[in-house]
Amino acid sequence: MTVLFILLASAPRLASGAEPAEPAIAAVLSSEAGPYREALAGLQEELGFSVPVFSLSRGEPKIPDSARIVVAFGSKAALLRRQDRLTLVYAMSPGVVIKDKNTFEVHMEPEASVLLSSLKKIQPGLKKLGILWQSPKFEAYLLQLRSAAAELDMSIEDSRLEKTAEVPGRLRILYGKIDAIWLPPDPLLLNADNLTIFTEFSRSNNIPFFVPSGGLLEQGLASVTPTFREIGRLAAIAARSALTGQNQKKIIYPTRVELGINKAAAAKIGLKISEETLRQADKIIP
Repeated sequence: MTVLFILLASAPRLASGAEPAEPAIAAVLSSEAGPYREALAGLQEELGFSVPVFSLSRGEPKIPDSARIVVAFGSKAALLRRQDRLTLVYAMSPGVVIKDKNTFEVHMEPEASVLLSSLKKIQPGLKKLGILWQSPKFEAYLLQLRSAAAELDMSIEDSRLEKTAEVPGRLRILYGKIDAIWLPPDPLLLNADNLTIFTEFSRSNNIPFFVPSGGLLEQGLASVTPTFREIGRLAAIAARSALTGQNQKKIIYPTRVELGINKAAAAKIGLKISEETLRQADKIIP
């Protein structure tokens, strides 16, 4: 059985020393897709050395006996059976919930206060943010959003769906009650048909539509999201903390985000974005 080892020779080393002879950290990728490789680069850059990396597209991984931590990127990698001795750090798995004392997760959603304050920079008059969601996993983050919203003189108007077919009807119910709508990285809702529905709702009713990924910026007005490299960096920090026995949160939300703005979409709904916010944007669609 073939096992893929990806070694990034250009990755910087830690100032404290060279790459360990017996790797205590291994990485598993659900596939060799670009986002996973980008997260892997962030992992190894933050660690300061290369680690053994296994891609499930090449077969079942054989984790080294010396490994104590497995970093998994993607749902398939996160759900892969592992030995009890191994601590798991997983990321880029929005529909996966693993409850185990030796498990840590890096979320796709930014820290709630970071997300909401960024949205208010784009739309200073934002008071009521609408959110549709379906995945049970999102409920915990919603509680954080409500708490952060109260600090920013905002409110969250959310609606949980039983099935995606309910999207048009729930949007009609939210109309007139919200100033903008944000779509979370909910795997049960993220598909081409729903994105079209959200985009049409936004543009026909002049309601800003904030998307959960810079890759979806063409469909929305703006995105506030961590990069895959940043997710990998946070996974490295979590792995290193677990390896040294440091206390840390079980769930990690990124605080470094990239801001994307679709100027054409803003113009279509009559929202003027300040020049200062445009200067701060990492990605702009004219």
